Amino acid sequence: MNKKKIILCPNPSRDHGMKTTKAAEKILREIGFETNQVADAMIVGGGTSAYYLAKRLISADIEVKIIERNPSRCEELSELLPKATIICGDGGDVD
Repeated sequence: MNKKKIILCPNPSRDHGMKTTKAAEKILREIGFETNQVADAMIVGGGTSAYYLAKRLISADIEVKIIERNPSRCEELSELLPKATIICGDGGDVD
């Protein structure tokens, strides 16, 4: 089976905000991939990376839910990200 591999290497001297996203969408359309806007996202774990990812997603009008097991971090996230839904629980628990 022959798979195509796509590697996008942004120029480090440029802004990588929406310009990069639009460029990636254009490239994907040109090679036959269809792209759609995501409406919502769920993030398991509320660490620093999750916070910045959620912040970025919210700024792109994407509804964000974060599952975090530490109650004090849940409180902190709910204050830092008032537009996100913070669920206090174990994201690895299948029940």
